[in-house]
Amino acid sequence: MTAFWFILGGMGLIVIIGAVRHQIGVAIADITILVMLFGLITLGNFVLSQFMFVGDKGWILAGLVTLGFLFESVYGLMAPERQNRRNKWLRSMRRGKRA
Repeated sequence: MTAFWFILGGMGLIVIIGAVRHQIGVAIADITILVMLFGLITLGNFVLSQFMFVGDKGWILAGLVTLGFLFESVYGLMAPERQNRRNKWLRSMRRGKRA
């Protein structure tokens, strides 16, 4: 149950940091990606639990993924110019252009 509150608090902080940075759309996109990843983790946890004891490994993995997204949003808050360069580089890579 503690992992649930950690994950929920992390998602809340991601939204708050996105609002502070005036990029709430990016924060909502991060939350959406997190929810999809949680679904994949849950599905994997369910399948693996049919063959072996997995315990709380799914919660731990979900917490680590949330922590990674939280660190990324805090990094964007602390160094926005570097975050913007990274975002431009990712957009150019997605379009197939080299930066």
